[in-house]
Amino acid sequence: MGLSILRTNDLGLGEYEQQAVTMFKQVHLSVENASKSFFDMLRRKNYVTPTSYLELLSSFGKLIGKFIINYYVFYNLTYVKYESLYGCFIIFLFFKIRC
Repeated sequence: MGLSILRTNDLGLGEYEQQAVTMFKQVHLSVENASKSFFDMLRRKNYVTPTSYLELLSSFGKLIGKFIINYYVFYNLTYVKYESLYGCFIIFLFFKIRC
């Protein structure tokens, strides 16, 4: 189930997809165990459901998606600046050689 959520969008995880799902399962189980301790200590219930796990995976997918978008925007802006600087440098050399 976890893999299908991560695969809805290509997050670029590649071989790390299964490891990401395993990590989230561990997080989910540790929250479940902590909730039992929380109840024993304070007599308050904290419900951990499969929906919580799916929401965690979904949030991760959205976060990675935003990171990828920001990375490509930064990369493209950097490339454009580099191209502009390179063009200015060529023009500068051209005029320096002519003079």
